Amino acid sequence: MYTSLAMGVVAAAAGSIVPVYFPFLHLPGFLTFLGALVCMFMLKATPHTEDNLGKRFSFFLGFCGLQGLSLNPLLSHVIEVDPR
Repeated sequence: MYTSLAMGVVAAAAGSIVPVYFPFLHLPGFLTFLGALVCMFMLKATPHTEDNLGKRFSFFLGFCGLQGLSLNPLLSHVIEVDPR
């Protein structure tokens, strides 16, 4: 349980760092929001069975990564204010 949470936090951190180092991968916030929403609904729609655990975990990591990616405008503003 806590391993899934930790991996979700790592996926969100990776998603938030990617546009800082690779600006050509910057996506508009609305697209990342829609992608995260799709991942969330797919996670909810997939039945919780032993066969679907990998698929559900992939949807969870996709949701976390896209949520981290949607933090890019906030992080860009913070970097401009205090670049340390």
